Amino acid sequence: TSLTRYLNCPLQFYLKDVLKLDDNQNATGTAQANKIGTVVHAAIEKLFEPWLNQTLNKEIINEMEGRAEAVLEQTFRNEFPGIQLNEGVNRITFAVAGHLIKNLLNSEKNTVETMPPVLFEQEKKLHKQLIVNGKKINIKGTIDRIDRVGGQIRIIDYKTGQAEKKDISISDPEELLLPEKSKALQLSIYTWLMLNDEMKSESLPQSFLINLSKSSIGLIQLELPAALDPDTFSSSLKQILEQIAIDLIDESKPFSQTEDHKRCSNCTYIAICNRDKKN
Repeated sequence: TSLTRYLNCPLQFYLKDVLKLDDNQNATGTAQANKIGTVVHAAIEKLFEPWLNQTLNKEIINEMEGRAEAVLEQTFRNEFPGIQLNEGVNRITFAVAGHLIKNLLNSEKNTVETMPPVLFEQEKKLHKQLIVNGKKINIKGTIDRIDRVGGQIRIIDYKTGQAEKKDISISDPEELLLPEKSKALQLSIYTWLMLNDEMKSESLPQSFLINLSKSSIGLIQLELPAALDPDTFSSSLKQILEQIAIDLIDESKPFSQTEDHKRCSNCTYIAICNRDKKN
C-alpha cells in the first residue's frame, strides 16, 4: 500500500509513511469512514478463523452468517472504545460494514458447492529484502487470504472500495508503474512474495481481488501478460520494484504533489498541501 501511495502521490506518501501524520480528523467516539476497511478486514478474519484448514461448505457459511453481527459489533468496539453504534453516523457506518460482510458471505455461499476452497492462511505477513544502490529496501505485504481450490493456490485481497477488472489487467509489466494500476501492483507484489517465501512452482499462484461492495460479480483475477513463468515474472517484478525504489531514495528529488488533481478528491491531507478540491 505504501508503494502504491507513492506512485499515486509522492507528497501523500511522505506525509503518511515518512512523517506518520495522523489522518484521523474525526471527533472521538465516531467511526471514521477511512477505518471501515480495517474493521471489516478484522471482522472477516475472526469469522473465518474457526474454519481454517477445513473445506468450506454452505453449513459453515450459514454458521458465520449467524455470528457476523456480533463479531462485527465487537470489532467496532475494539477499534473505537466507547462507541455508540445505535445512533447517528455510527449506526450508518455499522450498517455499511455489515452489508459488505453479508455480500462476501453470499458470494462464498454461491461458489462453495462448485469450487469449495480450503482456507489455510489469513493476514499472512511476508517480506523480502532488495539491495538498491547499496541500500537495503524491505518489501513487505500482508495477504488477506490464501486458500486452495483443488490443487491451485489462490491469493485473495478484499477491497471495501471500488475495484474493477480493468484495474488489475495489464499487458506489459511496465504498466505496473502507472498509478491507475496500483491494485495490479499490489497483487503482483503479493504473488512475488509468495513465490520467494515458500513456493517452488512451475506456474504462478492465481491472485484475485473481491469488491465487497459488488461481490455478486465474484472474484476478479489478476491478468498478467501471457506465458509468464514464475522466474520471468519474479525478474520483471523485481526490476519494477527496484525502479520505484531508486526514484524513492533519490535525495535530489522532492516529495511533490501529484499532477493529477482528481487523485486529491478523497485525500485526507488536502488541507495540509493546500490543493483546492475543485481543481
